Amino acid sequence: LYALGITFYEMLTGAVPFDGEVAAVIARQLHETVPDVRVRVPDVPEAMASLVAALAEKDPANRPADARRVAFALAEIASRDEGLDRAA
Repeated sequence: LYALGITFYEMLTGAVPFDGEVAAVIARQLHETVPDVRVRVPDVPEAMASLVAALAEKDPANRPADARRVAFALAEIASRDEGLDRAA
């Protein structure tokens, strides 16, 4: 689920959350919080930004429990029609 959060981050922002030399990126992935997607793309709905942040949590216990819950969250976000299609 962490990798899915990073993939969503990249899809929404067009950039990776951490860049640089491989060793530096690995260290940042281990120790730093993934930046809020709204720093790069302010139009991303709060609910989507929160889902990305939850998926990118370092501690697996703090991530959604499973992909089914992620699917439900995405369906809820889509049902709100908050302009997610304009975010990228």
